[in-house]
Amino acid sequence: MVILAAGSASRFGGIKQLAKINDKSMLQTVVDNCQQLEGEDLYLVLGGYYEEIRQSIELDRSRIIFNANWQGGMGISIRMAVEELQKDYEGILFLAGDQPMVRSDQLMQLIQRWRQSPQKICAAQYKDTLGIPAIFPREYYSKLMLLEGDQGAKKLLAENTNNIEFVEIAEAAIDIDVPLDIARLSCD
Repeated sequence: MVILAAGSASRFGGIKQLAKINDKSMLQTVVDNCQQLEGEDLYLVLGGYYEEIRQSIELDRSRIIFNANWQGGMGISIRMAVEELQKDYEGILFLAGDQPMVRSDQLMQLIQRWRQSPQKICAAQYKDTLGIPAIFPREYYSKLMLLEGDQGAKKLLAENTNNIEFVEIAEAAIDIDVPLDIARLSCD
């Protein structure tokens, strides 16, 4: 599993990854949800605010991939993760560091669905779209390594709809871009 959390969150106006949701930083919530899955390796792609985040997050069994070119966008972070992990894993699950509402049981459901058809992409479905969290099998690594800038894997998902399994995860639609998004979570 790879948590993508390297951006500067310019729209947020601060270190979004450390914004508090229920007395815990958003990124710590995502890390904790992932670490509940026994036997799954966890990597965290960091870049902007690297030192502040690294010192504030309890990583236990997580490993950090440092993206020195984090200003280059999410595509660079995905590419770096694939380059580092491609030899060791048949599939890589990507999750955004600003998806704190995605629970560990939903991630496990995604993993189990992918294991039934490991040659296929397995993605979250929400709001009539497919997106991350998503697992990409080895045959898609070369395409992931072509991503650039703020281009995430959405285009790759759209181009391969005939080879995708999906799991309904409505919570994946909830990402945090501005402080008001956190306030809305508190009201729900």
